[in-house]
Amino acid sequence: VEAANKCIKWIVRCLDDQAKDLANVLVEYMLNVFCATHQASCLNVARILVQALYEDEERRPMVMELVFALTSEAQRVLGEHIDHLEGEKDLVDDLFRLHKCVISHCAYDVFVSEQQILKTMMEISSVVCLMPYQSTETVLGYVANLFSLAQGKGDQYELDVYFKGELEQLFASVGEELVSRLIEALSGTVPVYLSSDLATAMWRLMNLNLEAVVCYAEQAPCLKEIPPNKAQGFHIEGMLNAIRNPTKLKYLKSAFKEYARLFEEEDDEDNKDKDEEDENET
Repeated sequence: VEAANKCIKWIVRCLDDQAKDLANVLVEYMLNVFCATHQASCLNVARILVQALYEDEERRPMVMELVFALTSEAQRVLGEHIDHLEGEKDLVDDLFRLHKCVISHCAYDVFVSEQQILKTMMEISSVVCLMPYQSTETVLGYVANLFSLAQGKGDQYELDVYFKGELEQLFASVGEELVSRLIEALSGTVPVYLSSDLATAMWRLMNLNLEAVVCYAEQAPCLKEIPPNKAQGFHIEGMLNAIRNPTKLKYLKSAFKEYARLFEEEDDEDNKDKDEEDENET
């Protein structure tokens, strides 16, 4: 299956516009193969098809139907393993790469046709953002891209207003959990290098509803459980103040990185002390 999917990606990229003549065959093949094998590479091929065919008005509905069908099946599989998603890293990674591409090219189709998919994607995001894996970076990028639609581009006012309204409704249902998980991820759960991606995702949410984000961040349960040897109260307040008083994204990234380093440095010191104890015992 992996070899066949690599071949299909090569064919689509080489044929470019002429790949549309194979759309019917490829869509049926990808759906059948994925439902039978759950190979993550099928989602990767779907992403290539979106990039190649999203401007073709005749075949775009067919490609989007494939995306929705693959997504529903992938979400079903991940839902069955929601407590053990670390074993499904490739599937998570390619699913969110696919939808990051869809948001860039065909966001309106998703909002109009399959809003439940968005809610489920956010539920999965809330779980994955606590995992120190490469897929976490992809998920955070998806969250940032999705909520950046609320800012609009200025050239399509009615569409911008529509996206903002829909995202406000989505945030109302998933925002508290998502913000809480982002704060938990920042508080020593994921590597420091992901603090920049966490800040970008948080920034997009802040642009949508700052008051709610501040409230959810202040009430994040994880902040009450942080041991004083990890971060003092003034450290936590410094991080929260960066959220309360946003100026530029780069300042939020800097504040998040400084806060995240507290946990890394403490972990490194603990490991160093443990190694010294082991050497002394030896």
